[in-house]
Amino acid sequence: MYRTRQIRIKKGHRFYPYCENICLASAKLYNRGTYLMRQYATAIDRIEKEEELTENQKEAYDFIRKETFGTRFFPEKKWLSYGQLDFILKNSNDPAYRGLPAQANQQILKCILGNFKSFFEAVKTYKVSAASFTGRPKMPGYKKKDG
Repeated sequence: MYRTRQIRIKKGHRFYPYCENICLASAKLYNRGTYLMRQYATAIDRIEKEEELTENQKEAYDFIRKETFGTRFFPEKKWLSYGQLDFILKNSNDPAYRGLPAQANQQILKCILGNFKSFFEAVKTYKVSAASFTGRPKMPGYKKKDG
């Protein structure tokens, strides 16, 4: 078991700019990973229904296919796995990914996938008993840009 300690750093503290940069980079990476997951999955849905892709979906779909083509990370399913998402961001030299230590990147990507897993389970439960929900579950959203 690990123990953590919460320390509040005020704006005047010498480590405040460093902590602020780490938090902004974390939010950017979370948003980038969530964007790729959402756009790719909705693009696959539209392709299966033979509908035209939006500009964002086409961009994310083409980007992911290009980065993973010819590798073992080429997506076979609708949703990206942790390994695929990690490979895509690492291979593309994404500035949000490169701006953080590797351990932080891993935890953020695992958090994204955990949020999507919870979403899938909520949708399954919703299909069985919609009365226990106030509405259909929504896909995980984005963090604030300045958060």
